Amino acid sequence: MSEPIRIMGIYAHPADLATEGGGTMAVHADRGDHVIGIVLTDGIRMHPHYLLGEGDRAPMTLADYREFKRQEVRRAARILGFRHVEFMGWDENFYDANDDRVLTLAKLIATHRPTVVVTHWPTGDYLIDSNKFAGVYVTRALGISPTLVPEFDGIEPHFVKELFFFLMDQSIDTRSKVDPLGPIADFFVDITPVIGRKVQAFDQYVSQGYEGSMARKAAEARDGRFGMMANTSYAEAFMYSRSTTFQSLPLPHDVLDREYVPNDLPGDQITAWQTPSATPPEAYRRRG
Repeated sequence: MSEPIRIMGIYAHPADLATEGGGTMAVHADRGDHVIGIVLTDGIRMHPHYLLGEGDRAPMTLADYREFKRQEVRRAARILGFRHVEFMGWDENFYDANDDRVLTLAKLIATHRPTVVVTHWPTGDYLIDSNKFAGVYVTRALGISPTLVPEFDGIEPHFVKELFFFLMDQSIDTRSKVDPLGPIADFFVDITPVIGRKVQAFDQYVSQGYEGSMARKAAEARDGRFGMMANTSYAEAFMYSRSTTFQSLPLPHDVLDREYVPNDLPGDQITAWQTPSATPPEAYRRRG
């Protein structure tokens, strides 16, 4: 059995921890790997509903709402198997990826010393949104973390061996309207064994309306769609950040075990709609 690896997910917003590559993180957690999450913003601008007291929601102070959303993340992280989660709180001036913030993130990476980082696919100056801009923070920070100087940075440098980008639905669909092809997945991860936990992690985000039927719709529409591409029930899509060298042709067991099946269809483990709710009562505590 291989030694456990340290994997860090770096996310633009709270729900991204569950929605973007969350199943893959659960797969690795189940294998005994050390999974860490860093959330760059609290999603205040994206989902201000409770802050404003919309509908039947009782209004919150900014401080209360920030903590309410962080508790949603912590619950989702426990379901998926994260060992540690940290929050940067960079909602204000998020697009100002200044040197101080990037250095802070680089030091955080060096503190936790992950082998692998997964984050959002960064793009150019067009069609850039806050999800993708998180990738700008991360790629800049990964350029600094191996060059840290203990004498004035106060921490030993750290080199991350691999950076993967998870592909959100916007990354594939929206970009294809500008680029002829848009990003194309380099590989898929089969998350069928953990799809129920990913759905229940969605259930925690009541502040965004992701619980209940929305969680199950998203699993079928997004992870089920990637599963169709990957010839399984549910999958998540990723891209390499750089070329990868193999000692021979990459032939995992999933390839070597393939057999010809006429009219081959994805697996029959279509379970997301039957996943029981995991939304705790305290998630609704601020409703009037």
